[in-house]
Amino acid sequence: MPSQTKLDNHMIMAAVQGKDDDLREQVRMGANPRAYKDVALQAAAGKGYTSTVLLLLEMGLDIHAQEDEALKCAAKNDHEETVGVLILHGANFAALPEDQQEKYRHLVPKTREELRAEQNTAVRVRQTSLRNFIRHRR
Repeated sequence: MPSQTKLDNHMIMAAVQGKDDDLREQVRMGANPRAYKDVALQAAAGKGYTSTVLLLLEMGLDIHAQEDEALKCAAKNDHEETVGVLILHGANFAALPEDQQEKYRHLVPKTREELRAEQNTAVRVRQTSLRNFIRHRR
């Protein structure tokens, strides 16, 4: 049987290459998905392997490991889908540098208050349009 270090290294390489089946197999054989401070998650995120990121999150890796480094890696390498998945799974958006926050702000779910304000604005616009339509028909 391979050593723990060898299993962990093979598992990380599978994450780096986005090979989900190989990653599962290495974990089945005893690799620790959280080896080296959850570096597998950072590696997969940095390469934009969204399915691998999701798999690793399912395995319990810490999305906030090393100050949300997985999110930073994905954003730095312009992997928008992966950034979105990490944000939806609770990554700290504020951990990104300001320029990247601006770039990816559209991926951040809106708060209830923001949604309510948008709905209220839409209702007011419709009401105003309806009043104007009625006035012009008279």
